[in-house]
Amino acid sequence: MLDIIKKSINLNPKLNKTFQSSLYFLYLTAVSVFFIGDVFRKIAIYFECEFTRYSTVSKLVVLLIFFIFFIFNLKRYIREDYFKKMATAITILTITFIIGQISLRSNIPQPSNFFLNIEYLVKYLYLPITILLFSSLKNEIEYVKKIISFIELIFLVNSIFILIGYCFEVNLFKTYGENRFGYIGVFSRSGQASFFFIMFILFYYHRLMDRLTKVDVFKLVFFISLSLLLGTKRIYFFLILLSLHYFFIHRGFKKRMTYWFLAIAAFLGVFLKHKLIDAFNKFFDLFQQIYYTNGFISSLTSFRSDLFYNTINEFVLKNWTFTNYVFGGPSFQNYIFITGMDLFDLYLFFGLSGLFVYFNLFKILLNFKIQANFVLFFLFILMITSFFSSAFLYDPYVNLLFVLMIYHYSNHEKNKTDNKTK
Repeated sequence: MLDIIKKSINLNPKLNKTFQSSLYFLYLTAVSVFFIGDVFRKIAIYFECEFTRYSTVSKLVVLLIFFIFFIFNLKRYIREDYFKKMATAITILTITFIIGQISLRSNIPQPSNFFLNIEYLVKYLYLPITILLFSSLKNEIEYVKKIISFIELIFLVNSIFILIGYCFEVNLFKTYGENRFGYIGVFSRSGQASFFFIMFILFYYHRLMDRLTKVDVFKLVFFISLSLLLGTKRIYFFLILLSLHYFFIHRGFKKRMTYWFLAIAAFLGVFLKHKLIDAFNKFFDLFQQIYYTNGFISSLTSFRSDLFYNTINEFVLKNWTFTNYVFGGPSFQNYIFITGMDLFDLYLFFGLSGLFVYFNLFKILLNFKIQANFVLFFLFILMITSFFSSAFLYDPYVNLLFVLMIYHYSNHEKNKTDNKTK
């Protein structure tokens, strides 16, 4: 890992074989530092250490490395097509944040509120920063494959920790603690782990649609089975959508593999019957209690609907001016006035301006012709899931994987188009 970091900080592209190789090692460095930060955070929380914000530290370290790399390669970046678009997006989002803070009513303490929310501003800026820095990798098929393989290795290591946590009931690897079922390994947050599983399951699923190999079948079945151990509703919601797509769009009910999968699932269900019943009871007992106490919507959204109403009534209506509806005006610190639903939180942070900028970011990122229904399905899954949960838009770790997957699908679509025209 030290070699990876040294090579990525070897900042002059002339000292490396190509500029793309520098970006490749930079990507690996970012992924590695984020993972190390998650590990230290998990351990610090488990042992009740005084300082636990190692994930935040890792994000700041990566941001610093990104900044240094960018400065040393500024002339090259200025010549790239993405530079002006991403620089404009970053500038608009930053100015929007400042205007939103200035426009809040006087009962919001400033400048403390401004500085306490800069952390979230940086998180939201990670997506345009990632697109800006790594746009040259988009068409580098081999590098994209190697980075996906590297992240896949980290994902597999964490999956082993999830299995260990489940089999031996290790509290360190639990998602929520004692009161609710779920295991996420050493990843720092349930949302982050969920989106990793969603994107990798879709990655293996997509590969199976092109070519059927025993390894890919095993990976898909293994990670779908393992995802059930996360204990998050977004995963179960995703698996329902995936099943519908497989049976009705991909016509899976006509494939022999489907019935092999169902047979294996039934066998495992019988073999793990007692553990599954216990997990089922733990998972649904909690939501049944919430249902009887707070209602169906609170149970379905894990209190996010309550956070939404509280944020609107106690913060927005009392502290926003007309300008804030256009430019936002957050107070996300301590997670009091944050809904935990990505699109609503994006609006709270940047207002209508932020929604417009992010819409254009996705348009820029997806500047290839979408000819496959699967790519639309991939985007639909991520957006509909993030509508009811958080971590997709402002988690830098998730952003790195998302951008990489888009590059992968972009190359795949181009190859298919090229092959058709030959």
